[in-house]
Amino acid sequence: MASGDSLLTFEAARGIPPNSTAAATRDRRGDDGHFVYSFNASTDSSLDFTDVMPRQYAGTTGVTLVIIYMMASATTGGVALDGQFELHDEAGHDMDNSGFAAVNTVTDTVPGTAGQLGYVELTFTDGADMDSVAAGDHFRFRITRDPDHASDTASGALQCVSIEMRET
Repeated sequence: MASGDSLLTFEAARGIPPNSTAAATRDRRGDDGHFVYSFNASTDSSLDFTDVMPRQYAGTTGVTLVIIYMMASATTGGVALDGQFELHDEAGHDMDNSGFAAVNTVTDTVPGTAGQLGYVELTFTDGADMDSVAAGDHFRFRITRDPDHASDTASGALQCVSIEMRET
């Protein structure tokens, strides 16, 4: 697989709110009711996605997650997003407990118009950064808005539209 090729796409509708009070909330946006998940501007809120890493993943450089979002109302400021992987390997991970790898953070300046799409890339190197997820492995990915981060200055909810996973 060539660098930059798309591996997976996670539409917001595939998101699974974590079993906690810090979960992103389901929402609809626009005249046609585009499905999104809203991430709070005042407290951490998260959303999980699960899948199997495609067999064509070479596993040598890592992945880049392109997070496609819009803001509910903000037209200025920035946002901070945290991402982390959790490997679900055979006879390894206890599915009753979370076991995420370290957090990677990305910041972005919000689009100048509420409802306009923003694209931000969050990169993970192969190995421990991705919790050693390899081709054919079941995994979970968590995205969290981090309003405590110094760069997260935008008011109102961030609304996740979809996430594309590319091989780096």
